[in-house]
Amino acid sequence: MKAILSTIVTTCALVGCCSNAPPPEIDVPVIDMHAHVFNVRDLPAKGILDALAARKGWSVPSWLTQAIANYLYSRTPRDREGVLEAQSSSELTEKERAALRDLVLGHQVQDEFQARGFSDEELIAGALKRLGFLNDHGDAQHAEGLIGSLTGTIALLRTATRSRQGVVDSMVKAFGGQPTLYAHHMMDLERAYAEQPPVPFSEQAEQIARLVKKNPELLTFVAFDPFRGDHAMKMVRRGRELGALGVKFYPPSGYRPLGNSIPKRPDQLGPLQSQWDSRYGRLGADPNAKLNALCEDLFAYCQREGMPIFLHCTRHGFEAADGYGVHHSDPEHWVGVLKAYPGLRVAFGHAGGYKGWSNAKTWTPNPANPGVGADKSFERKVYELCITYKNAYADFGYHGFHGSSVNTVLGDALRVLLGRDDQAAHQFSTKIMYGSDWYMVLSEGDPASGLRAFDSVFRDELGRHRKAFFAGNAARFLDLQSLLDAGFFQGAQHARIADLLARLR
Repeated sequence: MKAILSTIVTTCALVGCCSNAPPPEIDVPVIDMHAHVFNVRDLPAKGILDALAARKGWSVPSWLTQAIANYLYSRTPRDREGVLEAQSSSELTEKERAALRDLVLGHQVQDEFQARGFSDEELIAGALKRLGFLNDHGDAQHAEGLIGSLTGTIALLRTATRSRQGVVDSMVKAFGGQPTLYAHHMMDLERAYAEQPPVPFSEQAEQIARLVKKNPELLTFVAFDPFRGDHAMKMVRRGRELGALGVKFYPPSGYRPLGNSIPKRPDQLGPLQSQWDSRYGRLGADPNAKLNALCEDLFAYCQREGMPIFLHCTRHGFEAADGYGVHHSDPEHWVGVLKAYPGLRVAFGHAGGYKGWSNAKTWTPNPANPGVGADKSFERKVYELCITYKNAYADFGYHGFHGSSVNTVLGDALRVLLGRDDQAAHQFSTKIMYGSDWYMVLSEGDPASGLRAFDSVFRDELGRHRKAFFAGNAARFLDLQSLLDAGFFQGAQHARIADLLARLR
């Protein structure tokens, strides 16, 4: 345990004094298809913390998760009609600090921990790390120990407690202004976690629309939450009216696109049961059928309106309950959608995961049953769907950390798969898209690591696909030319997108 304490002391001392290498200068247009600019006030922080603790079977008192949420909320500026208002910061009480020290390290080292004089920020970062916050995000490429480095967690928290404009400014700085456009994906988690965030989702949509007007590099994907029942499509339609280009679909919250099969209601009283009720309890006598119908309403609307869908697709992610990633996020669930709605454009976020790409040499460009099979990895299924269906795409957000894994494992996989393009119904080289997953990537360290890794991969024999990967495929997925011609974009954003498309020709 003392070794853990020593690790924390060392890593916390490094926070704020370590500089990342500058991002690479990319010689082609870049569209970041996977970014987030929401802040803590857009999230049900207490509900998320309660769920994390309950999933581990830990008895973390409600007053402590509320104290953490209050601390984070109080440090995040309010947005009132576009005017940011600072707030009075909420400090932790000594009782709350003692409870956090116990949660992070245990009783036996509390004296040493207290003598070190850890800040409230470090305590909360340690607690989040201990609870497993983001440890499994996107089927994490590596698992930290009990604590590991807090540097990334603190960097993430500091970004999440900025104004949304502050999050945008940090993003642009982190990537050296390289991307011409960033696709911001909203999250609607109120019903998933049985808690309304300080900024209700309806207000978030209005505020994001104002943010886009000030930042022409931003594009928006409005969140779809079927747990809102008959109001779910109302939120999507309002998002479209406010300028959203597409829709974010998040299966780890507890739903599938089709063939829904709701997990059993938890028996034990507590957050997991109340959150299950919030998700499924208001969907009527047959909640599975209701979820299927709501999703089909979305697919029909998006196909008709030309709105693409971007979905989370790994075995884990930000799961509302254990196992929701595997149970709901399987690419196989989208086969019926792609067949029934051939004009619907669908992007598989994270490209199905990470480790499975190491087996790409064994995949065939002419699969007998594309995207289906218990023996197939999520990654293989995504590949098969992309080469089988015209409008299936893959985003590589959160890939690229520990650069060697991209330069060797994924780089080798892409060289093999793209080399077989002439044998596939649809070329995989026309379906792959760059994404960062800002600011979740801050938990890994240097946020530009992925951009740097892909800059290295798409050279030499893969250099001919460089422009398509970094922007061309995304421009087609977003249908930017049609939107531009229809007058969807205005002012500085119109000029920016027109220039990007001209550079792609």
